[in-house]
Amino acid sequence: MQHKYCVEAVDRTLHDIRDNPKPFGDITVVLGGDFRQILPVVPKGVRGEIVNTSLRRSDLWDDICVLTLNLNMRLNTTDPGNATFANFLMEVGTNPQEVVHLPSIIGKRYTYLAADKMSEDDGMDRSISNRYPNEYLNSLDPTGLPPFKLELKVGCPIILLRNIAPKDGLCNGTRMMVVRRQFPVHLAYAMTINKSQGQFVKFIGVNLRISVFSYGQLYVALSRCTSFDRIPVLLPKEEIDSTINIVYPEVLL
Repeated sequence: MQHKYCVEAVDRTLHDIRDNPKPFGDITVVLGGDFRQILPVVPKGVRGEIVNTSLRRSDLWDDICVLTLNLNMRLNTTDPGNATFANFLMEVGTNPQEVVHLPSIIGKRYTYLAADKMSEDDGMDRSISNRYPNEYLNSLDPTGLPPFKLELKVGCPIILLRNIAPKDGLCNGTRMMVVRRQFPVHLAYAMTINKSQGQFVKFIGVNLRISVFSYGQLYVALSRCTSFDRIPVLLPKEEIDSTINIVYPEVLL
């Protein structure tokens, strides 16, 4: 979900372009979204700060006409089981499932090593370049960067870590299949719940051994799949059929 400031920025831009003080310059603007999904990230933010990023807390909200879509198009609701699951997603409670073990991909593995290094210009302080050994730098795995050592096979799923060509659908978080080399990528047998938002998959396994910690995460995790019988959930041994669900009622419609 976008921060309310993004929508307000579009509103102000249309004011200027059309020289019209009405909302969005008196142009009909269609917005789409699900207030049950994850809210914008506020580093170290408390509940009030997170809720305040929602479009519902924008001055524009009173001028927005809300139309509700009641049919879950991701699920095949002609299946009685999926119809029940669609209703379950609306209230996201408990969902015990068995763990599914996926088979390994057959094929030759290729290893790619990052070749980036500091430029050794003549004016460079050599003591700085030698302060951290290459072995230590190569062991780092910062969030959002490809690993130093990337092992790939043709046919394995990967995820983009950069906005390479948004117009062509190549954005941060796009899932693809390896047919040859493509960077920057990361193996995507697993991804975080936040990164999965907007994804559409036929099979999914949800690891909830560590429970969710943010609004909308459980809803997003359980609503990525097209059928209720393809969503195994892994829970801690002490939990039989329950897990934590975080919902802020003041954000929902």
